[in-house]
Amino acid sequence: MNISGIIIAGGKSRRMGFDKTQIKHRQQTFLMHAIKLLENFTDDIIISTNRPIQTPYKQIPDTIKDIGPMGGLYTCLSQIKTSTALVIPADMPLLNTKVIAYLLKQSNPKLLLNLLEIDQQPQMLTGLYHKNIIPYLTKLIEQKNYRLRSLLRQMPAKLIPADSFRDNLLNVNTPNELKKIISKYEE
Repeated sequence: MNISGIIIAGGKSRRMGFDKTQIKHRQQTFLMHAIKLLENFTDDIIISTNRPIQTPYKQIPDTIKDIGPMGGLYTCLSQIKTSTALVIPADMPLLNTKVIAYLLKQSNPKLLLNLLEIDQQPQMLTGLYHKNIIPYLTKLIEQKNYRLRSLLRQMPAKLIPADSFRDNLLNVNTPNELKKIISKYEE
């Protein structure tokens, strides 16, 4: 499958209190982990961020500011070279190639949206997004509806059960979540 990679790294890290992408876990930053993970699947990687970061990959600030991940996704999808993007967040330090390979194998290329889900809850920032989703994002933005889950009411999507990968899909938003991951999963 010819895909692009998008790393959502533009958050303000308010709950963490500092830039999460620069947290080190297993000898690399969260952002570097996400980059190295995507490099296993594509060499066309862009990073959605609103602050400059050290990386060899293209960094794209949101064209529409302060609307959360939807702004980054909207902007990056319009910049990718392929029709489909593998989207991952920068704050999932346990995400690995096994999970991504499962997502790719289980996805339906005829659908515009393929997402992993845990306990029937879609993981909106871990999935495959087709470029043709941009008009749906535009419509939601015009309606000032910035919840990515609203896309699920707009189109058919494949939700791929990933309960067996629950730990791999933990994201880090607070110092407490960081402590739990480090204490439970540090090598």
